[in-house]
Amino acid sequence: MSLLAIERLHAGYGRIPILQGIDMSVEKGSFTGVLGHNGMGKTTLMRTIMGQITPTAGRIVLGGQDITRLSTHGRAALGLAYVPQGREIFSSLTVEENLQMGLLGKRDRAEQRATLERILEELPRLKPILTRSGGVLSGGEQQILAIARSLCTEPSLLILDEPTEGIQPSIIDEIIDILHGLRESRALTVLLVEQKLDFIEALADGTFVIQRGVITGTLTPAEMSDPETVREFVGIS
Repeated sequence: MSLLAIERLHAGYGRIPILQGIDMSVEKGSFTGVLGHNGMGKTTLMRTIMGQITPTAGRIVLGGQDITRLSTHGRAALGLAYVPQGREIFSSLTVEENLQMGLLGKRDRAEQRATLERILEELPRLKPILTRSGGVLSGGEQQILAIARSLCTEPSLLILDEPTEGIQPSIIDEIIDILHGLRESRALTVLLVEQKLDFIEALADGTFVIQRGVITGTLTPAEMSDPETVREFVGIS
């Protein structure tokens, strides 16, 4: 069952076209990768899905509902969450305050507390650092915090844009484990943009290849593990 469907999507910046007719779908409960060189349209695609960029043609359907012209806030209310490249946490706020910002959409205090407790059980690394400023955290801790903050809205689809950027290898393995755990505990669907092949291979059920704003193919997990196949599709090894 398709949770997200993108049909003939075109978008760009002003008169500069980036997406040139994207067609793709993300199945409910799946982990789906998007792979391509820098400048091929990956982040533009994610930002268009979230409503930060208005498409010039095509449509985006979430859970059977056309959201092409819906606001970013409206999409979040329907279950979309986005962790952008660079994470964009509030560096001057503590870890707990960052999470509280994510909980502002919940008016009931008891519901806020219950949501926070659940997140801290799922991401226990955050418990001992709740009073630390976001700006002093390591890159890996910031990424875990960004994922935690996105969970505050209890999304059905989480979009991650380059989540391993600037993160040490040991924390990358931990993030893989976290995402696998969230898949089991929340039946979470994830759309993942990443350059590290081993990260996508460890998580994705299938991976779309994007080149110059067009989806040019898909790779299975087995194909992702074969450097020759990946090089043939995107020139990345």
